[in-house]
Amino acid sequence: MRYHVFQKKHRFLREKGRTFRKNKIWCDTHTKGHAPRLINSKPLYANRVVVKYPVADEMLE
Repeated sequence: MRYHVFQKKHRFLREKGRTFRKNKIWCDTHTKGHAPRLINSKPLYANRVVVKYPVADEMLE
């Protein structure tokens, strides 16, 4: 088996003067070999955290 962990729906939000990063973490499971097949795709968790670094206004939703 091969696993691929990645994010979906990534975005930055500003609420009450604080900047947040919001996304969902997913895991795809594939067979090994020259022609891998997707066996499963599932969400692992939703993430919403305060960002401690500057984010440009054009990156905000």
